Amino acid sequence: MGSTKELIQSGKKYLEEGKFNEALDCFEQLLVSDPQNPNLLNLKGVALRSLGRYDEALELSLIHISEPTRPRLISYAVFCLK
Repeated sequence: MGSTKELIQSGKKYLEEGKFNEALDCFEQLLVSDPQNPNLLNLKGVALRSLGRYDEALELSLIHISEPTRPRLISYAVFCLK
């Protein structure tokens, strides 16, 4: 397993190349150590949608729909995956 930065770069490269299963593998490896990272969750959602696994991508977004976007201000992001 490479470093976090290398895995993110590899995953993004796989997305660009249309290698969605490989991209998903990279992001899932990263989420093991940082399961609530919103950037990684978003990238995993992109890979899932690209594979046509919309139910899993939607479930992923619903779990994190009310996470605060800023630590001190009340601000929330809502994502609609289609």
